[in-house]
Amino acid sequence: MNVIYAFIAFNTFLFFLPRLVFFKGEGYDSATSFLAMGEKSNVKIRDGEFYRLFTSIFLHVNILHLVFNMYVLWSLFLQTQSLFSLPGFFALYFISGIAGSIASFFANPNPSVGASGAIFGLIGSVLFFALLQGNPDLIMNMLVTVAINFFIGFQLKQVDNAAHLGGFVTGFAAAAFLTFFAPQFLFFFL
Repeated sequence: MNVIYAFIAFNTFLFFLPRLVFFKGEGYDSATSFLAMGEKSNVKIRDGEFYRLFTSIFLHVNILHLVFNMYVLWSLFLQTQSLFSLPGFFALYFISGIAGSIASFFANPNPSVGASGAIFGLIGSVLFFALLQGNPDLIMNMLVTVAINFFIGFQLKQVDNAAHLGGFVTGFAAAAFLTFFAPQFLFFFL
């Protein structure tokens, strides 16, 4: 349990870091310059800065973005503790987050940041296990969560639905793959 708090603290630290230490950028304030150093930027990724597919999943635009994502991350961590191990949790998180960034790269020309692709990957993995277990309440919970978030995403242009969808599909597929081909990463109770 302490691991998830440390992970949330790390994300929170990265959010507040440019508010404590000045990052000089292209005429921006410190926070904007810091985001620009790690955001998913299609132009910079095409120029070889592939690390942005990873770093962008740790950055958040504002406090509401950070708090909402960290709350959902914590909630999903609690929910998935009985589904898979800590290495399985983080494998699904990072695989889904990077896949969400890749989907965003191909479908969204705008810069983006956030853990949402990774979080949607966890939702996809929970949906896989709910289907595997035949748990209709959890299936409905995950589908409603996805539907509400996509609805909100279509209403707000700054929401990166490509990252959400890429993370969700990857989380679902990765949970299936790990279940059948690398179960040592997962311990789930049917």
